[in-house]
Parts: sequence; C-alpha cells; structure tokens
Amino acid sequence: MKDNDQSSNIGYEDDLWELESRQRSSRRIQQIFQIYAVSGVLTGLFALAYFFFRQIKIDLSPEDRTILLVAMSGFSVSIASVLALFLKKQAIALQIERKGYISSASEFLVLWAQFEIKGRNRLEAAGQKFNTMSIREIISRLIDTKYLTASDASTLEEILRFRNFLVHSGAQTSQDDLNRMTKAIQAIVNRLEV
Repeated sequence: MKDNDQSSNIGYEDDLWELESRQRSSRRIQQIFQIYAVSGVLTGLFALAYFFFRQIKIDLSPEDRTILLVAMSGFSVSIASVLALFLKKQAIALQIERKGYISSASEFLVLWAQFEIKGRNRLEAAGQKFNTMSIREIISRLIDTKYLTASDASTLEEILRFRNFLVHSGAQTSQDDLNRMTKAIQAIVNRLEV
C-alpha cells in the first residue's frame, strides 16, 4: 500500500510541476513583450526629442552633436537597464510567491490524497462494504465506524469544497485559507494513522 501511496503522491506532484512550468513559460513571454514595449517607448521619446531639437534649428558643431548623441545613448541604456532590472525584480518576486503557493497547494493535495487512501484502507481493514469511488460515502463510513467524529464531517465537507474549488476552478485561493485547510486535513490524516 505504501508504494501505491507514494506513486499517487508523485502523480499529483508531477501535475503541479507541469502547471508551474507552463506558467513560467507564459511569464517569460510576457516579460519579453514588456521589454519590447519599453524599448518602443524609449525609441519614440528620443525620436520625438530629436524632431523638436531639429525644429529649433540650433547650429551645433560636429563635436557637440557627438557629445549629445553619446549622452542620449547613455541615458537610453541607463533607462532601459533600470526598467529591465525592475521587471526582473518583479518577476523574481512573483516567481517566489508563486512557488510558495504551488508548494502549499501541492502539500494540501498530497494530504487530501493521503486522507482518501488511509480512509479506504481503514474501512477495508475493518471489513466494511462501501463504494471506493465515493468520497462522501468514505467519510460517512469513517464516522459510522467512529474513526472520525461528527465535527470532522463538517470540517471535511468544508475541505472537500475547498479542494474542488482549488482543483476545478483554476483560480488562486488566499494563502491563509490554504494554510488553514492544510492544517485541518493534516490533523484528520494524523488521526487516521493511529
């Protein structure tokens, strides 16, 4: 049974890492377009400045033009570098936050899978007849056999709704809710191990 538990957990973790890989690729593409947008704005601003500079019709020596060209080039490289660093810093912060969330979600889903497996194992060991594919029946039988309490049932109902939202909606939940649900399912899994 332990090998079955581990292969199930590895399957969940692989799915979550694949999701993270797809999101990372999407963020890279977004960053590339942000850099293109910044480059386009800088080019447009310098072209506009050059246009107004020409309209003033100030006669500059070739050395003065070279100095201004070098100054504008340095200024544009500096602005582009600062913006690139800012975008990179934002991307790193987002990546750290996302990895923390993925790790927390992965932990929650692995614990939920452990609950299902341990619940089935408990009922099978007790010789109970039940629909192994119905989580609600598993929960009901665990309560009937006194492995879980009635308060566990209401907690599990909330956890099940949260799990369904997490898995099926594709929306991100709050880290606080995720931590609270993880602690709740961990406590129930621990009681099933006794």
